Amino acid sequence: MNKYDKRDIIVLTAEALIAIAMWVLAIALYAKSQQTIPLHFDICGKPNGWGPRIVLLIQPLLATVMAVVIELQARFSKDCGVNFPGMKIASKQSPLARTLARRLCHMLTIFILLIFISLIMQMGIPALHGLPAWKMPIIYILAAAVITTIFYARRISRLK
Repeated sequence: MNKYDKRDIIVLTAEALIAIAMWVLAIALYAKSQQTIPLHFDICGKPNGWGPRIVLLIQPLLATVMAVVIELQARFSKDCGVNFPGMKIASKQSPLARTLARRLCHMLTIFILLIFISLIMQMGIPALHGLPAWKMPIIYILAAAVITTIFYARRISRLK
């Protein structure tokens, strides 16, 4: 089991606040939305798939479950649940490698929550319908997730 330092506590608090904000947003949009909402959008942001508004509540449920599973994996797994090809974090016996892997998991959890918030907003806010894909926050969140993963992977791979 890993002990958390101040940085980890701050990130965990941010995760919790983002998750709470996601639930508040989803419940508010659910209360204001019609029975049928757009669920899928084309590249230009125009709705091309519709479904029941209960999806606005299923999305945060899925995100919350994913966040909890990732946190449990990072907390209790020997290798922090991170698999870098050609390298085993547990075999390095490096507390820094485990800490970096755990922080990567925390950052990816934040990105997952932000992606779900972006999806909930696009489904539940009619003013966002028709917004092109490159103007949606999800594109930038995904880019930030990839850059963060590369950053942590490089730092961990450089440890001796």
